[in-house]
Amino acid sequence: MTLTTFLERLEKEGSGVLEDVQKDCRVVCVRWLVKHDKHRNLEAAKDIFSEALLILWDNAERGRIKPSATQVQTYLITICRNTQITLGKRKGKPSEWDFDDLLSQFEADNPTVSLEKEVLLTRVEDTLARMKEGCQTLFNLRYVEGKSNGEIAEMLNYASAHVVKTLMYNCKAKFKDLFGNLF
Repeated sequence: MTLTTFLERLEKEGSGVLEDVQKDCRVVCVRWLVKHDKHRNLEAAKDIFSEALLILWDNAERGRIKPSATQVQTYLITICRNTQITLGKRKGKPSEWDFDDLLSQFEADNPTVSLEKEVLLTRVEDTLARMKEGCQTLFNLRYVEGKSNGEIAEMLNYASAHVVKTLMYNCKAKFKDLFGNLF
């Protein structure tokens, strides 16, 4: 469906046309999102697509979309891409909860480990094995021994806890990159 057709149908049918757009474009847009951002999971891609539909609707209501031969799907992918970029800028750095959430799945007090968790644990171990020794040491001190940045700085003779924080940030970014490319 072109933007011209979309605008005409929107004028005649109202918001009902969005259901057709959603049905026609969802799979392609969500696949595009997942393919073009290795850290994006399927649920997050679906959320971005939903937000893109709202932006499409808002832009049409405000007269920001001009009739053209451009496909609605292409327009939505552009919105998805821009939203993805905006979300990446808001995060700014690898978020603490992503990494901590991954590690929390292997709590010692959880005696039952499913096959899925075993596969995930293997991926984590393989990723850690591919990292430099310095990052391995930092992860061990922080996540296995539970040391604070200040304690790690003292143990490893770093100038301050801020240095450790910066090193952890870089190690987490490297871990996420390797983890995403492992399989």
